Amino acid sequence: MHARRRTSRLALLAVLLLGALSCTATASASKHRVVATAAAVEHVQVMAKVATRTLHRQQNAAARACAKHHNKQLCRAARRNLRKSSTRLAHLRKVLTGLTNGGGVTGAPSTGAAGSSHGPVTAPSAGTPVSSPPAGESSGSSITGSSVFQPGLNSGTNLATDVTGATTLGAKLVRVEFGIETPAAGLLNTIAGYAAKGIRVAPLAGFSGRLPTAAQATNLASWASTYGPGGSFWAGRSDGALAIRSIEFGNETSYGYQYGDGAGAASYTARAQTYAVRLKEAAEAIASTGADVGVLAQADDWTGDWVNAMYSAVPNLDDYVGGWTIHPYGTNWQNRLQDLVDQTAAHGAPSSIPIDITEWGVASDGGNCLSDNYGLNKCMNYQEAGNTVTSTEQAMRAKLGGRLGMFMLYQVRDQATSGTSTNREAYFGALQQNLQPKGGYTAAVESLLAST
Repeated sequence: MHARRRTSRLALLAVLLLGALSCTATASASKHRVVATAAAVEHVQVMAKVATRTLHRQQNAAARACAKHHNKQLCRAARRNLRKSSTRLAHLRKVLTGLTNGGGVTGAPSTGAAGSSHGPVTAPSAGTPVSSPPAGESSGSSITGSSVFQPGLNSGTNLATDVTGATTLGAKLVRVEFGIETPAAGLLNTIAGYAAKGIRVAPLAGFSGRLPTAAQATNLASWASTYGPGGSFWAGRSDGALAIRSIEFGNETSYGYQYGDGAGAASYTARAQTYAVRLKEAAEAIASTGADVGVLAQADDWTGDWVNAMYSAVPNLDDYVGGWTIHPYGTNWQNRLQDLVDQTAAHGAPSSIPIDITEWGVASDGGNCLSDNYGLNKCMNYQEAGNTVTSTEQAMRAKLGGRLGMFMLYQVRDQATSGTSTNREAYFGALQQNLQPKGGYTAAVESLLAST
């Protein structure tokens, strides 16, 4: 009798204990589901915001391309890209609705992307006239736009040092140069190495001291179709969001040091004209693949000769430009940025085209005096360098507003060991050559790379 009562009580306790454990597990699982869903909502919201801005940019590009009857190929490609972006945004909104309606997350919007309420988008048909700029965009030399600010680093192809350094600093975007003639397979190890660390590559098609052939320019289509959104490299992978979004066409081709000339010279004008033609050929080749990859054009010459000559060769140049690039080192950066804005606007380029600062930085060897620093303190210590990085980046963002796209710091690491040279070019690194930190300089770069 007593044994049966004790057994019965033990059984009852066991049932109660199991029930309590079950409730605790359920509550814990529910809590983790809510946390996971909240993180997923935040991630999708960011992706949807980017997709919305991409869609707006492509609406403008499609309207410009399809208004020009002579360029039906570019119009068709622009319309394809616009449809893809519209489909992607619709999918993201559907995912977001599912998460917020069924995931138990409070305080999250139930529809739209970060408050967006845009409906389906219809691509313009060929011959559709360009509409007036929407609110927030204007003609002339105003500084408007809706680009996504993308901080990053100039880096290299060395997986042991460059990838490690970029990862240490927290970079999510790096600018890496490849020869323009490089086959798509030649980018594989670098793209894959950075992707393994969650870093997207912004490739620079280089041709220092020369100009590319038509075949080399159109070779960029293979880069775009392989590594761009939906490219063959990303098939079966889960990190397709790291696909390349642009290809920079040459590095400082508008500067004279590579060619032994300068503004005002006949060779300078001829180079700008050929550059524009080759850029057009590259953009058309990329557009024919359907890849949503823009071509970035240089507009970095205070005299205006470079931009004028480009447009003399290709009057509708801005139809092919995914962004204007500039390297505004030193103390005169405000005038240089304004020159770019004014010069391109004078040729009718819309203010919706982003401005990408693909190089900018300061040289510092911890207080050791250098040969030059573009008008800045030649003997600045690491803390002063960090303060300069922070204040200048903020001032540039304030000046360009929504037009500022990429902001690429130069560079990941020093080119020489501390104290072994006075050459400024050796000490632009955010890290020392051996990947050791540079005090306040490194901290400022890490903070910038973490910003949005």
